[in-house]
Amino acid sequence: MCIPHLSSFFTDQKTCLSDLKSLNSYDSFDISLIYKLLRQFSLVPPPTNGSGNAPNKIDTKLSDDIERIRHFRNHLAHRCSLNITKEEFDNYFDQSRDIGKRMDLYFFQNTNYEYKIIGHKTCRMDTQMQTQYNNTLQELENLKRRRKVRVQIIFQNNADIERTIDILNSLKDEINENLSGIEFIVATKGSIILDTDIFLEILETDALLQSTLTIFLQKILERITISNTESIDMVLLPVEEYTQWKISKPIGEPVFLDFDILAGFFETDDKMEEQLRQLSDAFSKHSNESGTNNDITATLLPICLENKPTASAAFIQAQTPVKYNLPVYVTLRKQLNIKRSSNENHNITSCIKIGTALVMLVFTDCYNKRLIICNSDGAAIHHIPLSCRPYYITEVDNNTVAVSSTLDRTILIINISRSSVTNTINTSGYCYGISYDDNNLHVVIDISIIQVMDLTGKVIRTIPLPSGSIRDITVDRDRFVCRDFKSIYCCSLDGKLLWKFEKDKYQDLRRVTTDNERNVFVADSNYSVVVVSDDGEYYREILTKSDGLNRPGGIYFDKKENILLVCNLKDGKAFLFDVKKKLS
Repeated sequence: MCIPHLSSFFTDQKTCLSDLKSLNSYDSFDISLIYKLLRQFSLVPPPTNGSGNAPNKIDTKLSDDIERIRHFRNHLAHRCSLNITKEEFDNYFDQSRDIGKRMDLYFFQNTNYEYKIIGHKTCRMDTQMQTQYNNTLQELENLKRRRKVRVQIIFQNNADIERTIDILNSLKDEINENLSGIEFIVATKGSIILDTDIFLEILETDALLQSTLTIFLQKILERITISNTESIDMVLLPVEEYTQWKISKPIGEPVFLDFDILAGFFETDDKMEEQLRQLSDAFSKHSNESGTNNDITATLLPICLENKPTASAAFIQAQTPVKYNLPVYVTLRKQLNIKRSSNENHNITSCIKIGTALVMLVFTDCYNKRLIICNSDGAAIHHIPLSCRPYYITEVDNNTVAVSSTLDRTILIINISRSSVTNTINTSGYCYGISYDDNNLHVVIDISIIQVMDLTGKVIRTIPLPSGSIRDITVDRDRFVCRDFKSIYCCSLDGKLLWKFEKDKYQDLRRVTTDNERNVFVADSNYSVVVVSDDGEYYREILTKSDGLNRPGGIYFDKKENILLVCNLKDGKAFLFDVKKKLS
């Protein structure tokens, strides 16, 4: 023990140091003690901004991150209030996650600090507490009602419309039986709408509500003319959504069905198709009492609740081509295993598909400092060893790629057929996502700007980024798409933000790529691939863990063949999917 060096240590710190030999563990050391040891014995180089000072955002050396950890600890330990805003909470974890990621890189991806930090942020509470919160949330949900999307399903080519409407409306409860997340409300061709205000206490019991409505309807019926045989059916809905129908003469028009559908059912193909299949079965059974299909066709239309169209207007809209470029579904073309042996370790952080006559799949293996190359059926696997760790990759031409090595601040231009590095570019900062377009490289530098440079490394211009933690980028004609861990941004080539996509369920976005319609595909390390529409308004989860995804690290869309390449981070699995725009 270096006794002279312990004079500045507190008594409890000296005790921890004295016990170190017998415990053979650093678990009892807190941040203050570790920080003091690192400084006292000069175990790491001095931080960029000096010891004891908060590092600047662009300072990302190991010693800078040690200073950040110390400042985080002090700020949290000396807070006057236990309350913390969501913004503060997210900021702490985002910065801690960045530190963990850099330390993983520093220790050659053997530490897994980043995912441990993610786990702490998203860890589950104990069963008793979870039950308590679930009950509370359910009570709140009951108060607020479930979020719904109003949709019309227009059934065409049905000759006996009047009979169909009568049967469907009379069997509403039976149709809704065993349906989950979707509720049939009313079948109409036209309606009389009565605007009313109902006090909340009237809704406390069914008897009170029914007696109130009976009195109300008696007053209405005294003022209108109806036949003795005419019946009036009424559906009571919230003020902005209610609908009422009346019997009218058949005129050979389509049947309009109004539904409330949970927004979550549109997130995956399987959910939506299963719900629509159940609906189709129910309608076929009850409309002709035989369960047979009479060649019914249907159109599914969203309705804006703020400006709900009439039934006829909706039908006209249904006949008009609607721009809806999100892929309907994907099918697996080929699953590949790019591991040569089960004992082989690697981290695949990105991938691309290049070549025409000779198609090659290229993967960056940062763990082993190499590229992994194979053909489209997974055969002929070979490696190109590199001098630094590749993290991001882009195609330059049919035989050339550019890769960025973040910590080495280096971009390598690599000829695949010759397995050789043809040029090395040293960047001014840490280089992250990289995309080649219009004879130039677009490179994310220090997670805050884009440098546009030629293949010699000459910087032509700089583009600002919409967030201070951007990792990946892809350039698509006159705009670029980039992402941080929680958001996707689409910007013009001068950096102007066009749209932003963000959902709470996606907290670990990885790589981005685009198709011919500018839809954005993004890999999320929580076992999914999401596609976002070209305007950022719609999204679909098209691949999940059930498709073989396990912390997907790379994703690439081949625009020539409409093929999506996805690779997992560690298990050596890669997948080629055919992306189809409509059911065939």
